[in-house]
Amino acid sequence: MEQPDEEVLRDYLTGNDEKAAEMIFLRYKTRLLNFCLRMLGNRADAEDVTAEVFLALFARRYAFNPAAKFSTWLYTVARNQCISQIRKRKNLVSVWFSSQRGGDYEETYGSWSMARRTEAAASFFSSSRPAVSR
Repeated sequence: MEQPDEEVLRDYLTGNDEKAAEMIFLRYKTRLLNFCLRMLGNRADAEDVTAEVFLALFARRYAFNPAAKFSTWLYTVARNQCISQIRKRKNLVSVWFSSQRGGDYEETYGSWSMARRTEAAASFFSSSRPAVSR
């Protein structure tokens, strides 16, 4: 018979069982990854968040309430980490250059210096109208 999650976590926190952390990880890694993947829609971000959740769990950054069910608590931590990742993603800006001649990026921009690329991006943004007018 499989040991309940709460007992495994208690064994881990008290240091009674060296395999408890591995057992928790193996039980939840796939389910947690799929949960994060559904929320984020990006496998790389989902893998990062899943790793962060387990690192936070094993570093004891979040206090587990023994009255609560472990899986509910773990998914709540994962959900909060996913929301943080989405907020970080909103602050990122990607700039893609396309060639006017139809060539690929390396043909057109591969030989440009970083200063020239930055200057091209700056001129693009300075010549475009703002998306929101005040």
